[in-house]
Amino acid sequence: MRIVFAGTSEIAVPTLQTLAENFEVAGVLTAASKPEGRSRRLVDPPVKTAADALGLPVIQCEHVNRPEREAVCALGGDFLLSFSFGRIFGPKFLSLFDRTMNIHPSVLPKSRGPAPVQQAILSGEREWGISFQEIGLEMDCGRLYDVLRFNLTGREDTVSLTQTIASLAAARCPEVLRRIEAGTAVPVGQSGEPSYCRLIGKDDGLIDFNQNALAVHALIRAMYDWPKASTTLDGSPILITGVWGGFEELDSSWDCAGTPPGTIVALEKGKGLKVACSDSFIHISRVQLPTRKEISWQDLANQKKNLVGMRFGL
Repeated sequence: MRIVFAGTSEIAVPTLQTLAENFEVAGVLTAASKPEGRSRRLVDPPVKTAADALGLPVIQCEHVNRPEREAVCALGGDFLLSFSFGRIFGPKFLSLFDRTMNIHPSVLPKSRGPAPVQQAILSGEREWGISFQEIGLEMDCGRLYDVLRFNLTGREDTVSLTQTIASLAAARCPEVLRRIEAGTAVPVGQSGEPSYCRLIGKDDGLIDFNQNALAVHALIRAMYDWPKASTTLDGSPILITGVWGGFEELDSSWDCAGTPPGTIVALEKGKGLKVACSDSFIHISRVQLPTRKEISWQDLANQKKNLVGMRFGL
């Protein structure tokens, strides 16, 4: 088995490193480097940086067309493994390989699409998973070799959940590949009604405190660390970057009837700014003022006097 690995973002790096330790990696296909920051300096995708460190051949591309097919064909790989590559493969490209596998961070057919990690948090899921699937011609529709499931606590944000998935996928992948190689991994069709997710945009971070506490809590976690959840306080923009607790701590028995949503009702030691939502309260633990670094709720309380009674979102 000579593997061509297709991946781009940080979540795929541990899997590439594990593959290089356990299998023959013919080469890596990844996205083109992009200009970033004011200097517009070209920045390599994380998978390219990792591949260079491992001494692996790298092909970068914006699209997977004939030149890319020819370059990949020259690598002599017979197995395509994709993880967070960001491009859809056509039939001509897939025909280069005897077998294929994609790693998708959801329990398919749930959350097909480009943002399953954020969607897991936004949907308030208590259980999530990683699917190891054949690559199909339609997005995330291939048959499943394996599904790894794990529980969520409600404390995860997108950064921490991405790290968890990256680690779990890298640990499981060699076992799945060995079963495929041995012919004991028999792929089965996906079952259930598919659901889909879309790319997250900057406007998705706007907080509506008229929603229930679970939804607001989830939004703040899902938007970290981009685009970060946003609102206003005392007429000025502010980002909400952290919340206290998880599912167990979000006690719906805290009735906040009569308290305008977004109102800071208390400063609670060890928790944060206690803020009313439509049905209950959340505790905001970290914030970020425009052009500043993230700070704790205590630092905000030291900077802004009389926080109790102020309202977010006005």
